Amino acid sequence: MKKALLFAILDDYSRYIVQAQFYWDEKLPRLEDSLKKAILRHGLCEQFYCDNGSAFSSAHLARICGKLGIQLSHSRPFRPAGR
Repeated sequence: MKKALLFAILDDYSRYIVQAQFYWDEKLPRLEDSLKKAILRHGLCEQFYCDNGSAFSSAHLARICGKLGIQLSHSRPFRPAGR
C-alpha cells in the first residue's frame, strides 16, 4: 500500500499551520505546490526554515527563495526541530 506524506508549512512563532496537504511522494514539485499555496494565501515570508530532505536542499528551491527575497535556512542534519 502506498503511503501519503504530509507537507506542512508552519509559522515558527505562532505554530499556525499556514499550509498543509498530503501528497504521494516527497519531491520538489510537491514542495513547490505547497509553498506557492502558502504564499498566495498568506503572502511572502522572510525566512523558510526546513530540514535537509532532498526536496528542501535542492538548488532550485534556493533559486526560488532567492528570487522571492526569502532567506532559506536548514536545520542541522538529523535534527529537524533545530535543537
